[in-house]
Amino acid sequence: MHMNAGRLIAATVASAIYTLGIQIIALLALAPADFGLFSVMYLVAALGLSVQYSAISEAWVRSGTNSPASDWASFSSTTLYFAGAWGLGAAVLALFIPGIRSFALLVGLSVAASIYRAGARFYSLHGSRWRAVLPADVLGAVGVVIAAVLVIALRRGDLLPVMIAWAATSLVTAVASRPAQLRKPSVVHEWARAHGASAIPLLRDSLVMDAASIGTPYALVPLLGIGPFGVYRAVSNVAAPVRLLLNPLRPRIAALSEKTLRSGKTLALIAALSVVMGSLATAALAVLSALSWDLGTLNSLSTFAVPTGLFVAANMFGHAHYLIARQRSPGRLMLIGRLVQTILAIVLPIGGAIIGGLPFAIWAYALATTGSSLTWAYLVRRRS
Repeated sequence: MHMNAGRLIAATVASAIYTLGIQIIALLALAPADFGLFSVMYLVAALGLSVQYSAISEAWVRSGTNSPASDWASFSSTTLYFAGAWGLGAAVLALFIPGIRSFALLVGLSVAASIYRAGARFYSLHGSRWRAVLPADVLGAVGVVIAAVLVIALRRGDLLPVMIAWAATSLVTAVASRPAQLRKPSVVHEWARAHGASAIPLLRDSLVMDAASIGTPYALVPLLGIGPFGVYRAVSNVAAPVRLLLNPLRPRIAALSEKTLRSGKTLALIAALSVVMGSLATAALAVLSALSWDLGTLNSLSTFAVPTGLFVAANMFGHAHYLIARQRSPGRLMLIGRLVQTILAIVLPIGGAIIGGLPFAIWAYALATTGSSLTWAYLVRRRS
């Protein structure tokens, strides 16, 4: 038991370092305009991961993991075909974006490898197959540390090494994950037939969510300009440690009892951790504003230390309850929560950007996240 707990902690930390590391490298190495370009393509990968979780990984859990249509060959083949298709789409999209089109191949490789790695990791961790989890996580973390030293110390301000680092670390973790047992493309249809009923409410929830978390940033690009957009996206990146500590625990959250997930102790623990994380974010940015260090786009964000800290706290509180809801709450309550979150996340930031530019957009983003996080906490504790 203790050994498994230790492995889980090690895997979670290594995975968080890997996934967060690429965003941190870009945040610290790039000026706001280049960070904005990087973020535009990173959002494509985020959307692909969201769809993969809903249509494949979490649909597999909800519909049962023991049927013939749920074995590793079916799971891995479906994930690999989806990852390849999404990566190709990302590469084609990059060709139409000035400033990023020369990196289209790197974008495609990064996106496809990231999606496959996430799916393979979910399957392996759910079954406590540590040999298929830990090596990839550790290699990814080590790769990110090496990339950080090379990029931030030697090639600061250059977008090319950041894109190479993203592609290289993504490929390393994908190759080190459990190899796919490839079946014919018809396996995708078989998967949809076996798991479609479970995937539909998850996909519906994810697409509504993505309309806000991904659609709104794209809508803000023409309103703010690519440079201020990079600063706006940096707010979300500062909160990335929260999501990256929670997301690797998704398979374990699924195994906890309903009583534990809905208990007052769980609520108090999540709230306390949220306040701590938000306070640390505000303090770190406040200290940064008093220093003269060159930390790329993060320097521009230090002016917004208070709303960023509020966003970080609300993001952790809401995301934890959202993950619980995806595993335990009825589809109707999930839809209500997602609609509230989407309306707030679209209307407030866009309205703020129109009224007062970047400062209003960031404050509106923090307030929208606070409102939606309280909504998720309330809905999780309802039973029907």
